[in-house]
Amino acid sequence: MLGLKFEKIDCCVKGCMLYYKDNSADIECRFCHEPRYVPRKPGIGSLRHPSDGEAWNRFDAKYPNFANEPRNVRLGLCSDGFTPYIQASSTPYSCWPVVVTPYNLPPEMCMTKPFMFLTCLIQRPSNPKANIDVYLQPLIDEIKQLWSEGALTYDISMKQNFVMRATLMWTINDFPAYGMLSGWSTQGKLACLVCMDGNKAFTLKYGGKNSWFDCHRRFLPHNHAFRRSKKGFIKNRVVKDEPPPILTGEEIWGWFDNIPRVIDNAHSKLSGYGVSHNWTKRSIFWDLPYWKDNLLRHNLDVMHIEKNFFDNVFNAVMNVKNKTKDNEKARMDLAIICQRSDLELVPHNNGKMTKPKENYCLTSNEAKNVCKWIKELKMPDGYASNLARCADVNKGQMNGMKSHDCHVFMECLLPFAFSSLPDHVWKPLTELSQFFKGLCSNTLRHDELVKLGENIPFIICKLERIFPPGLFDSMEHLLIHLPYEAKLGGPVQYRWMYPFERSQHNEGAKLNDAVTTTLSISNQLGRLRIDKENGVTDPNLLSLAWGPDSIVKTWHKYYINGYKFHTKARSQGKKTINSGVYVKGVTGGGEDDFYGVIQHIFELEYYKLPHKVALFYCQWFDPRRNRGTKVHPQYDIVDIKMNRKYDLYDPFIIAQKARQVYYVPYPEM
Repeated sequence: MLGLKFEKIDCCVKGCMLYYKDNSADIECRFCHEPRYVPRKPGIGSLRHPSDGEAWNRFDAKYPNFANEPRNVRLGLCSDGFTPYIQASSTPYSCWPVVVTPYNLPPEMCMTKPFMFLTCLIQRPSNPKANIDVYLQPLIDEIKQLWSEGALTYDISMKQNFVMRATLMWTINDFPAYGMLSGWSTQGKLACLVCMDGNKAFTLKYGGKNSWFDCHRRFLPHNHAFRRSKKGFIKNRVVKDEPPPILTGEEIWGWFDNIPRVIDNAHSKLSGYGVSHNWTKRSIFWDLPYWKDNLLRHNLDVMHIEKNFFDNVFNAVMNVKNKTKDNEKARMDLAIICQRSDLELVPHNNGKMTKPKENYCLTSNEAKNVCKWIKELKMPDGYASNLARCADVNKGQMNGMKSHDCHVFMECLLPFAFSSLPDHVWKPLTELSQFFKGLCSNTLRHDELVKLGENIPFIICKLERIFPPGLFDSMEHLLIHLPYEAKLGGPVQYRWMYPFERSQHNEGAKLNDAVTTTLSISNQLGRLRIDKENGVTDPNLLSLAWGPDSIVKTWHKYYINGYKFHTKARSQGKKTINSGVYVKGVTGGGEDDFYGVIQHIFELEYYKLPHKVALFYCQWFDPRRNRGTKVHPQYDIVDIKMNRKYDLYDPFIIAQKARQVYYVPYPEM
């Protein structure tokens, strides 16, 4: 247990109950009557719970007593299973850590390792599934106590004790764990907990899987032309119905009159399951008195949704054998569902069928060129993992891409990788890339989220007019709800799985011998002070008047603004590149933005000032429209002619004004 003090709580070998509280002295399970002590491996079927463990949404108006104390804590809970080691010739082994993190922290501290508290560790031979509630009982009891009674806490800033209370805002988990914790199964045609029984998913005849194809026209405005289209989607179908309403917590609570809890040993399938609902249990979180008042109870994980969507689209466009969902069965389903004769399988005299190539697929040579392009890409240190390791040029496919690799590719590289596709394909794919980029922005504005929410049904419908129905599983559908959840919960960086995953993708950047800097003289808020006898006495102004030291330091590396910059010479021969620089203009819209490459880095020291000023000497590219720089009017993609230099502009910039960029060539097609 990582050296932490903990209390081990025995569990029934079948996961029926914990030997906890009133049942702590029992010697057999009160449900299945299996003996408590049987020969088994240590740690199997047990819960480890810290005995001295550490433990907005918009319900403040309903609970003013809680909201009026700013020191009360708002918590998020995450659980994700993994196999810690491979046991040769033995039974499988599963670990489910349950992590709680507080949100009453500055942004740079929130969701970081020091503030992720391991509250319990579930150890089982297999996935606990719905029985996870059995193991969560001690934690939920503590959270209930922190809400109702609170805990006496010492405030070091005010040097006084106070009663601190806490509330659980939401859970963060991937889609399978979403079903385990919420009690609504994420399998089948009713997998979406937001749409619930308002889903329009159906089962593919030949593919055998559920498809959410043509489930999104009803999210469009009533007068949209796509609603009337009889050829672009399911043939001869016109859509007039409204999107399904999003039920409130109170309305969902009404379901639970007849739904029992797993901790009461209820395992029978409920009447109407898979037809009118997907409830498998009444989740233990509904035991919290305020849970029904939370507007966002379980977060859809943007990390896994983005990866799954990317995999489906990328493998289809690259036509990756055995990975693409655009296979023969998909084309057979397409012939039944859609009116796209040019995509239907072509029969031959020998009885075989040929799959026509669609214009959304790259040729074999084009796919190999994309992989070659990825192989040669250079990006800044710590920006992404080594994508080159995933590129198989001979086969024209990518292997072993992690979630963060897909994240970088989807939001930054996809428009360039697929730039040779026809406009009617490239544009919606680029809009999809822009959607994820906007959704994952560090700063979200309400009006921009409204726009994202209006655009995403249109983007998905455009993709449905291109790709076959077999591509659209539940992951493609869930995009519809992400802007709404962002409006309720804020930036996705505080509600996705990246911080909880076992590998930290953004820790690759290291300082090495790079120079660090503090505030430069340009940021000092000095005051002008004039004395009648002695003249100017302000130290900042005096330093400027004296000028910098005549001896100037030069560096090949400089760390500032969260970036590690290199000179162009330093980046030569490396697999990463850190010399690209960008300075934002003052007019907005990119009209006077400057892009360049760092040639030299100088550090100036001023008389009587402890602070230093870093200057970047840059070679700029011509910023003038249609001469050196071109900005796409719709997607803000910047094209730069690297051979068009611009020597009319001052080569120096203050380092604190610089942002880092990298330049990506187009694949050779």
